[in-house]
Amino acid sequence: MRNLFITVILFLVAFSLSAANITWFRQDFESPLLDGHGKGQSNATGAWVGLEVAEMQRVSSPGGHSGISLLVTRVDGHQSAQFRGVAPFPKGHNYTLGVSFYLEVDDKSYFLLLNEAQERISGFNLDAGNDLCIWTEDNGWGKTELKVPIGWFRLEADFDVIQKICTPCIVLPDGTRREGRPWPITAKGVPVCISVGNIWPAGTKGIVDDIAMAYEPYSAVKGRSNVAAGITPVIQEDGVVMMELAKLSEISTIHAERVRGSMIAVEGSNAMGQWQTLVQNALPDANNVLHCDFEPERVSRVRISGVESMGAIALYEIARINSHEADNIFQEKVSGEFYLPMYSEESCGDLHLFNSTGEPIAVTATLFERTSGQQVQPPQEAVLRPGENVINFPLAELVDGEYVAEVRQRDGDHGGLKRLLRFQTWKEPKCTAVPDMRNKKLFFPDEYYFQQSRNIALRAAVAKPHNVTRRIQMTDLKSFFQSGCALYAEDGRLHVIYHTMDNFFRTDSEKFYHTSAPLDNLEEWSAPEQVEVSALKGRTQNVLSENVISADNYPKPRPDGKIRTRLYDPEIDGTPNVRQMEIKYIPWMVAGTSGGGDVPDWEGITPPRRSTWVLWHKEPGLSLIMGKEPLLNDGLSGGDFEDPKDSNDNFAGQWLSDDGKTLFYARGHIVKRYPPYNVPYDNGFNSSRLLTIFATQDGIHFTRKTMARPTHDFPPGTQHYGAMLWRMRGGDGLRAAMVMKYMAREQRIGLELSVSRDNLHWKTFPGQPLFVDNTPKGTWLAGYVSASPYSITVDGKTFVMMGWNGTPYHIFAEVIWGREDFSSITPQFLKNFFSGRQVETWPLFKQFNGWDEIAAYIRNTCINVGVMEIREDGLFYAESVDGDFTTVPVHGAGRLVLNGETSGEYGRITVELLQNGRTLGTALFSGDKVNHALFDNLPESDYQLRVHLKDAKVYCFAFQK
Repeated sequence: MRNLFITVILFLVAFSLSAANITWFRQDFESPLLDGHGKGQSNATGAWVGLEVAEMQRVSSPGGHSGISLLVTRVDGHQSAQFRGVAPFPKGHNYTLGVSFYLEVDDKSYFLLLNEAQERISGFNLDAGNDLCIWTEDNGWGKTELKVPIGWFRLEADFDVIQKICTPCIVLPDGTRREGRPWPITAKGVPVCISVGNIWPAGTKGIVDDIAMAYEPYSAVKGRSNVAAGITPVIQEDGVVMMELAKLSEISTIHAERVRGSMIAVEGSNAMGQWQTLVQNALPDANNVLHCDFEPERVSRVRISGVESMGAIALYEIARINSHEADNIFQEKVSGEFYLPMYSEESCGDLHLFNSTGEPIAVTATLFERTSGQQVQPPQEAVLRPGENVINFPLAELVDGEYVAEVRQRDGDHGGLKRLLRFQTWKEPKCTAVPDMRNKKLFFPDEYYFQQSRNIALRAAVAKPHNVTRRIQMTDLKSFFQSGCALYAEDGRLHVIYHTMDNFFRTDSEKFYHTSAPLDNLEEWSAPEQVEVSALKGRTQNVLSENVISADNYPKPRPDGKIRTRLYDPEIDGTPNVRQMEIKYIPWMVAGTSGGGDVPDWEGITPPRRSTWVLWHKEPGLSLIMGKEPLLNDGLSGGDFEDPKDSNDNFAGQWLSDDGKTLFYARGHIVKRYPPYNVPYDNGFNSSRLLTIFATQDGIHFTRKTMARPTHDFPPGTQHYGAMLWRMRGGDGLRAAMVMKYMAREQRIGLELSVSRDNLHWKTFPGQPLFVDNTPKGTWLAGYVSASPYSITVDGKTFVMMGWNGTPYHIFAEVIWGREDFSSITPQFLKNFFSGRQVETWPLFKQFNGWDEIAAYIRNTCINVGVMEIREDGLFYAESVDGDFTTVPVHGAGRLVLNGETSGEYGRITVELLQNGRTLGTALFSGDKVNHALFDNLPESDYQLRVHLKDAKVYCFAFQK
């Protein structure tokens, strides 16, 4: 009888797959790569796509690594090479990828896994000495916790297709393994090719070798439940193997080892007792393994026929949706984000959710403190109707911090999304002591000096910009970049010295030029004349700014020129002195470029490029690093939200408090943003740059506040792009800033005024025009506007250098910098370059009439020099049709001078001098003057000013000796 020959070997232990992985692609570059399309030879599998060109060359392996490797170099524009396996990649199989790299300091490389549609499944960006970055569909490029080594190393990645995660690992030459945490990968198909490419700027290189990709021989079962575990098969008289399952189970895979037989069939009994064919006419493979996938079926019994002998049997349930996949499914139906990246004075944080289905979706929204995970508000239940919905989270009871808003579906797969609510408190500053105003000025950007006020509007000025270099189109890439560096007045003319550089920012391309224009006609500038850098001597000044506390924050070498730089040790080094501290940025630009430099050699620490450190230059020959980890790291971390250390190369300087006890540092912090309030066509499509003030009294512990944060008055996606900060001359400690407001959705960068009384909290003027705004497409201020710290005052007017102004919009910079020849910027090139980034949705796109006009525009784009004109001391003013204010008591003997302006026949400013409720004197003013004397003999003791405005503006009061 046939059943006498059937053997079923039972294993009551965990089931495992034992076969070795199958190589899909392998390339070690030992063989020549000739025609660009041939199959690999004896030492390679798959095919090389791309000719052997200057960007991709086989070289002798450096660093003691034998054989030949591939040198990838950035020459002119982006190039990549693709590698493909000979056979199609199987669906549903876990796989591994390994690539060896040799990177020196400043070297960079990347590789991607692409599907048939050339969409990214995953990928890695490698910058020697810096964080390894991984690409995820939800977040773009994000930093991992792994550091990219210098020298040879191997990057390995395991891909789990059920969990849809990738786990990276760096393997050092001595075998040391540094494994990172898992990261999500896209579900868009299987890999078709590996892409290796170069990274800006020109000259960047990296060496690649031993690329290998392999997949498991059987479809993935890791994480799936084996419903046959512990069940003893029953062998019937006809040789059929029967298995009675513990419950009705939905299965889709059978796996058995040591199988003999032919024409094997598998059937399952469904809930109705009906037998359904799951597998028919199956044969074991060469390893005597039966592994078959079939359409999922809910069964309570399984019978197998056609076998002679069989090892342990595993029946796997279908790949149940994990939490990440459930969230992905939910987020295909619902997208959303908080409207603002930072909240402060608003009553609620408004989370906008967009239901793209035609059906309502019931959800629960809960708010948690980010760090502790503690719930801080009762859950809110809501029904998301098709279209836009808003869930408001009250802010009144929150303390400064970050909060996770979790929105989860109440039925179905229970998927959801998480968004970060960032909150900081703000209180209008008030003067609580009698200010000593001797030789100072009373400015009115806020109500700081008001005891009471009626019908008074506080406004910021609007500057008048003037183009200096008069370029609208690019003429020579060697002078592509132009920026002002000195401003002065002589012989009735305004003089400007500016410098030029190429679009690589190479210092050897730098030249200096001089031009001038009549002070009464800044539209007629003389032809530029080249000058030596010595022409700058004594020509730089800044009348806006004053310094009270000077810092001693420069490195102090010994007589032999050497400095030891080591970690701070509190027991040895004592109490830190912030007056001697430098917040040091390790530039990403290499030596020979503007702002570039070499990586410093510190004792015990090699700081990666684009990292920021706190150094205490304590004494000659000794500098101290105030922590083992950097204060900031440029780039965006992976995961749902940004890391507090994530930063961007937007700077605004460092300074000391008036008492010298607190060090302040202004820098761009990156926060993660989601649709629809991100900007997909921007280079930071999933993030926003927010200028942040970092304050410390010891160089170790920091307080931070976002300055000049975007509000509802600005379009979604508004962020920062740097700022110029200064302590206002005579301003009683008032600090001001010209913040580069970057309206990313429109691709505009204008200047917004902001002020602070305590260096940490900064006020803006919502609802008012920008200080300097962009001008229409094709004009010299169309894309960029910025300010430089050079200013002079002449005849009641202040002129400020505008240092970075131009016709290009922000996204164009990606194809402008580091390109030797603009002729390659064609419509088709741009379509390919910006593919998938929805540039067509850019509000200005339709004004270009398509890609042809955009390509022509970029080829002719340029950076210009400008000067802005404002009233002396006229950045802010108090204005009223009919109103008044009374100041707090002030102290300021001597002379009182008004900077004011009236309009109309009846416009006037009335100023009363009050002391102890008694009027000591009254002065009337009408007209327009920046320096009008009101009282010549102010009291020695405290007094107040009561000011009435009728169709008038008051810019400031000056208290003069």
